[in-house]
Amino acid sequence: MAASKKAKKPAATNPNPDWQDRDIKLKPIVVSLVILGLVCFATAIAMFALFGRYNAAAEARDSKVPALAATRELPPAPNLQVNGRMELNEHQAAQSELLDHYAKTDAVRGIGRIPIARAMQLLAVDAPEEPVEAEPKVEPAPKAGGHH
Repeated sequence: MAASKKAKKPAATNPNPDWQDRDIKLKPIVVSLVILGLVCFATAIAMFALFGRYNAAAEARDSKVPALAATRELPPAPNLQVNGRMELNEHQAAQSELLDHYAKTDAVRGIGRIPIARAMQLLAVDAPEEPVEAEPKVEPAPKAGGHH
């Protein structure tokens, strides 16, 4: 009989073997989720309140019309060419008149304008026989200590 007492299994401490004491505690998880939900809800309400305040401030700032906006004038309309070829011909004729004809520009001081072709003839008559060099030629200095 003594041997049969030793062969018995010890009695379980939990009457329901499917449920154990060391499983996850549900109450702290539920409390944490409720707190997290409340924080998210409070944050959303605070954001809506702040954005409403910012929008109201922006509308108040933007609704004021600047002083220069009331007196602002539009620029003049563009001056488009109606007949570009005719205007080009007129411009070229005016330039040709300046370049190809005699005219007095300052009668008091005796200053006038002569045609370009005549000015080139006058300059060609007074031109020297040999062309003038832009830079004078510089001969290299003799080397020091060299043979003479």
